[in-house]
Amino acid sequence: MTRPPLRMITYGLFIGSIGDGEVVVAVLNWITQASFEPPLLVVALKKGTAINRLFREKRFMTINVVPEGDLDMVKAFFGKVVIEGDKANGYRFKYSASSGGLILMDSLGYFDVELVDVYEGGDHDIFIVKFVDGEVFKEGGKPIVIWDTPWYYGG
Repeated sequence: MTRPPLRMITYGLFIGSIGDGEVVVAVLNWITQASFEPPLLVVALKKGTAINRLFREKRFMTINVVPEGDLDMVKAFFGKVVIEGDKANGYRFKYSASSGGLILMDSLGYFDVELVDVYEGGDHDIFIVKFVDGEVFKEGGKPIVIWDTPWYYGG
């Protein structure tokens, strides 16, 4: 059932990753801040996915903020990650000390989060996470929003 009003909610697109020998990556869009003190966020992860399972296990994740208009970066991480030297799917990166995930140097910046709690809701689990670290690479840059893409993920 489509719920058109729910498609009016603004969603960003992010690239989340966790490392555990092999790096797991997912394109995320259901993320929002939920508290100033402590700095908490809400992240929804689809049930049954590798990133959902590994986040529960490792408890840390890196989330990269995709720049406005960079559909290629998003598309590059829809599937498996191929690491060749200092590039993952063609994008320069370094590993996060917290999560072992990828910090993408062409992103606007990143934030590392730590798992606080999980609500096992519908087809996505709702993770309450705490901001633990991060950096801005491109001051004044705007993040991509799903409205500016040919895709939708809501409703």
